[in-house]
Amino acid sequence: MEALRPVPPSNHSARTAFVHSGLQTTSHVFVRTDKVKPPLTPLYTGPFRVLERSDKFLTVDVQNVPQRISMDRLKSAYIPPSQQVQVEHAYANRLMSNTGTQVNIAVRNQQVPHWRGALWQIDS
Repeated sequence: MEALRPVPPSNHSARTAFVHSGLQTTSHVFVRTDKVKPPLTPLYTGPFRVLERSDKFLTVDVQNVPQRISMDRLKSAYIPPSQQVQVEHAYANRLMSNTGTQVNIAVRNQQVPHWRGALWQIDS
């Protein structure tokens, strides 16, 4: 019994977590909102620009404030290089109806009102 020595413990958490390959190279991401929401509300917000990367977190520019967000809540935003990414919601002031006339609407809480027969087009 005196010759027995303790065995070093095994490291079960040595495996790395799965990270989607798109998150390693993407310039913009969508952020999942983890809260109870009404039906038909978008699950993700964004796209937001990536400022910095680490193993498990990304620093993201959310409304001009850098936030450190876990990769579990992020989704890659695949944006064609020909399109300019406009992070702010420009549709609040420049909406086109189905007749081609410009509609100015005061938007609260970044929600666009949807009524029957309206076709929303973002002018750039």
